[in-house]
Amino acid sequence: MFLVPLGEVAGVLVGAAFAAGTSGMKNVATSAQFRWEKFLWETVYQAGTTLITFGAGYAAGHFVGIALTTSSALSGSAIRAFSSVAGSMAGAMTKSTLFVLRRHAENGPIETVSILLEALSGAITGGIAGYIAGREVVSAFNGEEIVEIAGEEVGIHAFDRPMRAQDVRNCLGDACCENPLVVTGSHGDAAGSSIVEAYANGCGALFRNLFFGRNINGIADGTRFVLQDLQSVLNHGQGSVFNLMNVIGSICEGSGAAGVEDIARKLVESIAAAGHTSVIFAFCHSQQGELLRVFRELCGLQFLISPSTMAGVQMAVAVLNL
Repeated sequence: MFLVPLGEVAGVLVGAAFAAGTSGMKNVATSAQFRWEKFLWETVYQAGTTLITFGAGYAAGHFVGIALTTSSALSGSAIRAFSSVAGSMAGAMTKSTLFVLRRHAENGPIETVSILLEALSGAITGGIAGYIAGREVVSAFNGEEIVEIAGEEVGIHAFDRPMRAQDVRNCLGDACCENPLVVTGSHGDAAGSSIVEAYANGCGALFRNLFFGRNINGIADGTRFVLQDLQSVLNHGQGSVFNLMNVIGSICEGSGAAGVEDIARKLVESIAAAGHTSVIFAFCHSQQGELLRVFRELCGLQFLISPSTMAGVQMAVAVLNL
Protein backbone atom coordinates (compact mmCIF):
# COMPACT_ATOMS: atom_id res chain seq x y z
CA MET A 1 0.00 0.00 0.00
CA PHE A 2 2.90 2.35 0.63
CA LEU A 3 4.83 1.75 -2.61
CA VAL A 4 3.29 4.78 -4.23
CA PRO A 5 4.44 7.36 -1.61
CA LEU A 6 7.75 5.54 -1.19
CA GLY A 7 8.27 5.78 -4.93
CA GLU A 8 7.79 9.52 -4.77
CA VAL A 9 10.13 9.80 -1.78
CA ALA A 10 12.72 7.82 -3.71
CA GLY A 11 12.23 10.12 -6.68
CA VAL A 12 12.86 13.20 -4.57
CA LEU A 13 15.92 11.69 -2.88
CA VAL A 14 17.44 10.46 -6.14
CA GLY A 15 16.80 13.89 -7.60
CA ALA A 16 18.48 15.44 -4.57
CA ALA A 17 21.58 13.35 -5.12
CA PHE A 18 21.92 14.39 -8.78
CA ALA A 19 20.97 18.00 -8.16
CA ALA A 20 23.39 18.29 -5.24
CA GLY A 21 26.25 17.48 -7.56
CA THR A 22 24.98 20.00 -10.10
CA SER A 23 24.61 22.68 -7.45
CA GLY A 24 28.03 21.92 -6.04
CA MET A 25 29.57 22.16 -9.50
CA LYS A 26 27.84 25.47 -10.12
CA ASN A 27 29.05 26.97 -6.84
CA VAL A 28 32.62 25.79 -7.35
CA ALA A 29 32.67 26.94 -10.96
CA THR A 30 32.00 30.51 -9.86
CA SER A 31 35.18 30.54 -7.80
CA ALA A 32 38.57 31.38 -9.25
CA GLN A 33 39.99 27.86 -9.08
CA PHE A 34 38.27 24.46 -9.20
CA ARG A 35 39.17 22.15 -6.33
CA TRP A 36 37.76 18.67 -5.89
CA GLU A 37 37.58 18.98 -2.11
CA LYS A 38 35.47 22.13 -2.42
CA PHE A 39 33.22 20.46 -4.99
CA LEU A 40 32.72 17.43 -2.74
CA TRP A 41 32.00 19.67 0.26
CA GLU A 42 29.40 21.66 -1.66
CA THR A 43 27.78 18.46 -2.92
CA VAL A 44 27.61 16.93 0.56
CA TYR A 45 26.30 20.18 2.03
CA GLN A 46 23.55 20.61 -0.57
CA ALA A 47 22.48 16.98 -0.32
CA GLY A 48 22.57 17.03 3.47
CA THR A 49 20.54 20.21 3.88
CA THR A 50 17.98 18.96 1.35
CA LEU A 51 17.58 15.66 3.18
CA ILE A 52 17.26 17.43 6.53
CA THR A 53 14.71 19.84 5.07
CA PHE A 54 12.80 17.00 3.45
CA GLY A 55 12.75 15.12 6.77
CA ALA A 56 11.47 18.15 8.66
CA GLY A 57 8.70 18.72 6.12
CA TYR A 58 7.74 15.05 6.12
CA ALA A 59 7.60 14.92 9.92
CA ALA A 60 5.44 18.05 10.11
CA GLY A 61 3.11 16.81 7.38
CA HIS A 62 2.82 13.39 8.99
CA PHE A 63 1.99 14.87 12.40
CA VAL A 64 -0.67 17.20 10.98
CA GLY A 65 -2.08 14.40 8.83
CA ILE A 66 -2.52 12.07 11.79
CA ALA A 67 -4.01 14.82 13.95
CA LEU A 68 -6.59 15.82 11.33
CA THR A 69 -7.42 12.28 10.24
CA THR A 70 -8.19 11.09 13.74
CA SER A 71 -9.97 14.20 15.05
CA SER A 72 -11.83 15.74 12.10
CA ALA A 73 -14.18 14.89 9.25
CA LEU A 74 -12.08 16.66 6.61
CA SER A 75 -11.71 15.06 3.20
CA GLY A 76 -8.46 13.43 2.13
CA SER A 77 -7.73 16.34 -0.22
CA ALA A 78 -8.07 18.89 2.60
CA ILE A 79 -5.84 16.84 4.91
CA ARG A 80 -3.15 16.56 2.23
CA ALA A 81 -3.34 20.32 1.66
CA PHE A 82 -2.90 21.10 5.36
CA SER A 83 -0.03 18.60 5.57
CA SER A 84 1.64 20.28 2.60
CA VAL A 85 1.31 23.71 4.22
CA ALA A 86 2.78 22.38 7.48
CA GLY A 87 5.62 20.79 5.54
CA SER A 88 6.30 24.06 3.69
CA MET A 89 6.52 26.01 6.93
CA ALA A 90 8.83 23.46 8.53
CA GLY A 91 10.98 23.28 5.38
CA ALA A 92 11.30 27.06 5.09
CA MET A 93 12.38 27.43 8.72
CA THR A 94 14.80 24.51 8.51
CA LYS A 95 16.54 25.51 5.26
CA SER A 96 16.90 29.19 6.21
CA THR A 97 18.18 28.29 9.69
CA LEU A 98 20.80 25.95 8.24
CA PHE A 99 21.90 28.71 5.85
CA VAL A 100 22.29 31.25 8.66
CA LEU A 101 24.24 28.77 10.79
CA ARG A 102 26.61 28.03 7.90
CA ARG A 103 27.24 31.70 7.15
CA HIS A 104 27.77 32.38 10.84
CA ALA A 105 30.27 29.50 11.10
CA GLU A 106 32.14 30.81 8.02
CA ASN A 107 31.96 34.42 9.24
CA GLY A 108 30.28 35.26 5.96
CA PRO A 109 27.69 37.97 5.22
CA ILE A 110 24.05 37.15 5.98
CA GLU A 111 21.87 38.95 3.44
CA THR A 112 18.09 39.13 3.82
CA VAL A 113 17.59 38.22 0.15
CA SER A 114 19.70 35.08 0.54
CA ILE A 115 17.71 34.03 3.60
CA LEU A 116 14.43 34.52 1.71
CA LEU A 117 15.70 32.47 -1.24
CA GLU A 118 16.78 29.66 1.08
CA ALA A 119 13.40 29.82 2.83
CA LEU A 120 11.63 29.57 -0.54
CA SER A 121 13.76 26.59 -1.51
CA GLY A 122 13.00 24.94 1.82
CA ALA A 123 9.28 25.66 1.49
CA ILE A 124 9.13 23.85 -1.86
CA THR A 125 11.08 20.85 -0.57
CA GLY A 126 9.11 20.74 2.69
CA GLY A 127 5.81 21.18 0.86
CA ILE A 128 6.53 18.17 -1.35
CA ALA A 129 7.51 16.11 1.70
CA GLY A 130 4.46 17.25 3.68
CA TYR A 131 2.12 16.37 0.82
CA ILE A 132 3.62 12.88 0.49
CA ALA A 133 3.36 12.35 4.26
CA GLY A 134 -0.24 13.56 4.32
CA ARG A 135 -1.20 11.28 1.47
CA GLU A 136 0.47 8.32 3.14
CA VAL A 137 -1.51 8.97 6.34
CA VAL A 138 -4.79 9.30 4.43
CA SER A 139 -4.02 6.19 2.39
CA ALA A 140 -3.28 4.16 5.51
CA PHE A 141 -6.44 5.37 7.23
CA ASN A 142 -8.60 4.80 4.16
CA GLY A 143 -7.00 1.51 3.15
CA GLU A 144 -6.28 2.73 -0.38
CA GLU A 145 -4.96 0.27 -2.94
CA ILE A 146 -4.74 0.24 -6.72
CA VAL A 147 -5.79 -2.62 -8.98
CA GLU A 148 -6.07 -2.90 -12.74
CA ILE A 149 -9.39 -3.83 -14.34
CA ALA A 150 -9.90 -3.94 -18.10
CA GLY A 151 -6.58 -2.15 -18.57
CA GLU A 152 -7.55 0.76 -16.30
CA GLU A 153 -6.30 1.66 -12.84
CA VAL A 154 -8.99 1.46 -10.16
CA GLY A 155 -8.51 2.79 -6.65
CA ILE A 156 -9.92 0.78 -3.75
CA HIS A 157 -11.00 2.14 -0.38
CA ALA A 158 -11.33 -0.69 2.16
CA PHE A 159 -11.24 -0.25 5.92
CA ASP A 160 -10.10 -2.36 8.85
CA ARG A 161 -12.15 -0.38 11.34
CA PRO A 162 -15.76 0.55 12.05
CA MET A 163 -17.39 2.48 9.21
CA ARG A 164 -19.63 5.54 9.29
CA ALA A 165 -21.67 7.20 6.59
CA GLN A 166 -19.29 10.15 6.96
CA ASP A 167 -16.36 7.91 5.97
CA VAL A 168 -18.06 7.20 2.66
CA ARG A 169 -18.73 10.90 2.12
CA ASN A 170 -15.08 11.68 2.92
CA CYS A 171 -13.93 9.20 0.28
CA LEU A 172 -16.38 10.65 -2.23
CA GLY A 173 -15.06 14.12 -1.47
CA ASP A 174 -11.52 13.05 -2.28
CA ALA A 175 -10.25 14.63 -5.50
CA CYS A 176 -9.06 11.26 -6.84
CA CYS A 177 -12.42 9.53 -6.20
CA GLU A 178 -13.92 9.88 -9.68
CA ASN A 179 -16.86 7.83 -10.96
CA PRO A 180 -16.98 5.78 -7.73
CA LEU A 181 -18.81 2.53 -7.04
CA VAL A 182 -19.94 2.13 -3.43
CA VAL A 183 -20.27 -1.48 -2.26
CA THR A 184 -23.00 -1.30 0.36
CA GLY A 185 -26.02 -2.95 1.95
CA SER A 186 -24.47 -4.78 4.89
CA HIS A 187 -22.83 -4.54 8.27
CA GLY A 188 -19.36 -6.03 8.65
CA ASP A 189 -18.21 -8.06 11.63
CA ALA A 190 -14.75 -8.01 13.23
CA ALA A 191 -13.52 -10.60 10.72
CA GLY A 192 -14.66 -8.46 7.78
CA SER A 193 -17.57 -10.74 6.89
CA SER A 194 -20.58 -9.20 5.15
CA ILE A 195 -23.88 -10.73 4.08
CA VAL A 196 -21.94 -12.14 1.10
CA GLU A 197 -19.77 -14.42 3.25
CA ALA A 198 -22.69 -15.22 5.56
CA TYR A 199 -24.92 -16.27 2.67
CA ALA A 200 -22.19 -18.25 0.89
CA ASN A 201 -21.37 -20.18 4.07
CA GLY A 202 -25.01 -20.83 4.99
CA CYS A 203 -24.86 -18.83 8.24
CA GLY A 204 -28.46 -17.73 8.54
CA ALA A 205 -28.15 -16.11 11.97
CA LEU A 206 -25.07 -14.12 10.92
CA PHE A 207 -26.79 -13.11 7.68
CA ARG A 208 -29.80 -11.75 9.59
CA ASN A 209 -27.58 -9.85 12.03
CA LEU A 210 -25.47 -8.30 9.29
CA PHE A 211 -28.42 -7.31 7.12
CA PHE A 212 -31.19 -6.38 9.57
CA GLY A 213 -29.05 -5.04 12.42
CA ARG A 214 -31.13 -2.82 14.66
CA ASN A 215 -34.05 -2.88 12.19
CA ILE A 216 -35.17 0.61 13.19
CA ASN A 217 -38.85 1.33 12.36
CA GLY A 218 -39.00 -1.92 10.45
CA ILE A 219 -36.28 -0.85 8.01
CA ALA A 220 -33.31 -3.22 7.81
CA ASP A 221 -29.94 -1.59 8.39
CA GLY A 222 -28.74 -2.98 5.06
CA THR A 223 -31.52 -1.16 3.22
CA ARG A 224 -30.87 2.02 5.19
CA PHE A 225 -27.15 1.88 4.31
CA VAL A 226 -28.00 1.59 0.61
CA LEU A 227 -30.30 4.62 0.79
CA GLN A 228 -27.72 6.68 2.71
CA ASP A 229 -24.88 5.81 0.36
CA LEU A 230 -27.07 6.35 -2.70
CA GLN A 231 -27.87 9.84 -1.46
CA SER A 232 -24.17 10.51 -0.87
CA VAL A 233 -23.39 9.38 -4.43
CA LEU A 234 -26.15 11.60 -5.84
CA ASN A 235 -24.77 14.57 -3.89
CA HIS A 236 -21.32 13.73 -5.28
CA GLY A 237 -22.75 14.04 -8.78
CA GLN A 238 -21.35 10.83 -10.28
CA GLY A 239 -20.99 7.14 -9.56
CA SER A 240 -23.39 4.44 -8.37
CA VAL A 241 -23.96 1.85 -5.63
CA PHE A 242 -23.40 -1.90 -5.66
CA ASN A 243 -26.30 -3.26 -3.59
CA LEU A 244 -25.08 -6.56 -2.18
CA MET A 245 -28.55 -7.90 -1.40
CA ASN A 246 -29.81 -7.18 -4.92
CA VAL A 247 -26.74 -8.78 -6.48
CA ILE A 248 -27.11 -11.91 -4.33
CA GLY A 249 -30.76 -12.11 -5.36
CA SER A 250 -30.06 -11.69 -9.06
CA ILE A 251 -27.35 -14.35 -9.06
CA CYS A 252 -29.55 -16.78 -7.14
CA GLU A 253 -32.34 -16.35 -9.69
CA GLY A 254 -30.00 -17.44 -12.44
CA SER A 255 -27.91 -20.18 -10.84
CA GLY A 256 -29.64 -20.96 -7.55
CA ALA A 257 -26.51 -20.15 -5.51
CA ALA A 258 -24.32 -17.14 -4.87
CA GLY A 259 -20.79 -17.79 -3.67
CA VAL A 260 -18.21 -15.18 -2.70
CA GLU A 261 -16.43 -15.57 -6.04
CA ASP A 262 -19.73 -15.06 -7.90
CA ILE A 263 -20.27 -11.74 -6.12
CA ALA A 264 -16.64 -10.68 -6.59
CA ARG A 265 -16.79 -11.52 -10.29
CA LYS A 266 -20.01 -9.54 -10.64
CA LEU A 267 -18.27 -6.62 -8.94
CA VAL A 268 -15.38 -6.76 -11.40
CA GLU A 269 -17.82 -6.90 -14.32
CA SER A 270 -19.78 -3.91 -13.00
CA ILE A 271 -16.60 -1.85 -12.62
CA ALA A 272 -15.41 -2.69 -16.12
CA ALA A 273 -18.81 -2.08 -17.74
CA ALA A 274 -19.36 1.34 -16.15
CA GLY A 275 -15.72 2.47 -16.19
CA HIS A 276 -15.55 3.10 -12.46
CA THR A 277 -12.19 4.46 -11.36
CA SER A 278 -12.65 3.94 -7.62
CA VAL A 279 -14.44 1.45 -5.36
CA ILE A 280 -15.50 2.06 -1.76
CA PHE A 281 -16.26 -0.94 0.45
CA ALA A 282 -18.76 0.73 2.78
CA PHE A 283 -19.01 -1.78 5.60
CA CYS A 284 -16.92 -2.35 8.71
CA HIS A 285 -13.59 -4.23 8.59
CA SER A 286 -14.01 -4.99 4.88
CA GLN A 287 -10.23 -5.07 4.51
CA GLN A 288 -10.20 -8.39 6.38
CA GLY A 289 -13.12 -10.00 4.54
CA GLU A 290 -13.14 -12.83 2.03
CA LEU A 291 -14.98 -10.69 -0.53
CA LEU A 292 -12.08 -8.26 -0.85
CA ARG A 293 -9.55 -11.10 -0.86
CA VAL A 294 -11.29 -12.87 -3.75
CA PHE A 295 -11.79 -9.54 -5.54
CA ARG A 296 -8.02 -8.93 -5.30
CA GLU A 297 -7.30 -12.37 -6.71
CA LEU A 298 -9.61 -11.83 -9.67
CA CYS A 299 -7.95 -8.51 -10.42
CA GLY A 300 -4.42 -9.84 -9.95
CA LEU A 301 -3.74 -7.11 -7.40
CA GLN A 302 -0.74 -4.97 -8.25
CA PHE A 303 0.64 -1.90 -6.54
CA LEU A 304 1.38 0.71 -9.19
CA ILE A 305 4.03 3.36 -8.63
CA SER A 306 2.82 6.76 -9.67
CA PRO A 307 4.50 8.69 -12.50
CA SER A 308 5.14 11.40 -9.92
CA THR A 309 8.29 9.47 -9.00
CA MET A 310 9.91 11.21 -11.97
CA ALA A 311 8.16 14.43 -10.97
CA GLY A 312 9.90 14.10 -7.60
CA VAL A 313 13.26 13.96 -9.37
CA GLN A 314 12.44 17.04 -11.41
CA MET A 315 11.20 18.98 -8.38
CA ALA A 316 14.30 18.13 -6.37
CA VAL A 317 16.53 19.30 -9.21
CA ALA A 318 14.59 22.55 -9.43
CA VAL A 319 14.77 23.14 -5.68
CA LEU A 320 18.50 22.54 -5.36
CA ASN A 321 19.27 24.75 -8.32
CA LEU A 322 17.39 27.77 -7.05
